[in-house]
Amino acid sequence: MSSHARRVPGLVGVSALELVVVSNPETPDRTAAIKGTGPSPLPWLAESARLVERMGAASLAYPCNTAHYFLHRAAPGERGSGLPLVDMIRETVAEVVRAGHRRIGLLATTGTIDSGLYQEAFEARGVDVLVPRSIAAASAAEPDAAPRERLELYARHGAEPGRALEAPALDALASDLVDRLGEQDGLVMEAIVGTLGAKAGHTSGVAAQLAAEAGRRLA
Repeated sequence: MSSHARRVPGLVGVSALELVVVSNPETPDRTAAIKGTGPSPLPWLAESARLVERMGAASLAYPCNTAHYFLHRAAPGERGSGLPLVDMIRETVAEVVRAGHRRIGLLATTGTIDSGLYQEAFEARGVDVLVPRSIAAASAAEPDAAPRERLELYARHGAEPGRALEAPALDALASDLVDRLGEQDGLVMEAIVGTLGAKAGHTSGVAAQLAAEAGRRLA
């Protein structure tokens, strides 16, 4: 395992806050680990924690929802560091409760939703959580066919990287995706990890539109 760290002084305006940032692309996929189809990322998270502690960090923060699934279940010593953890889940819940909300919609990766992290934390504070509908998508086609089929589907509706669709074309594309995959995988996951999704480098256009459509349906 190898990690990379860098110091980022003065990142927040004129604040004296100094960040030590670790980016370790070797960290295993958290969603796969939650589903039992991949290794736990905890050893990699612990290595990153030790690295930032050696560089003088006073606290830890992981900007990854699914990482918290493993951090919450870590035995004493497994986190790699005794530094205080800024818990993203608990801080989010606390802010929502302070704002007086009693029912919220959750847009997140399937791994985050399946982990129950937010549902458990919100329900403990009396807040109802709504999530997009899912369907069990079973296909007789070979596994490699799914990305090709979605590429063809996007092309059929005129979708291109970084370009927004007009309302009629977007409605048709969203309906096709939901029919095939459900709202969670067809809208939310496609916006994040899909062919024209954010993790493919497309942070505008169809990705943003699909995420907005998922939010509209929850609302």
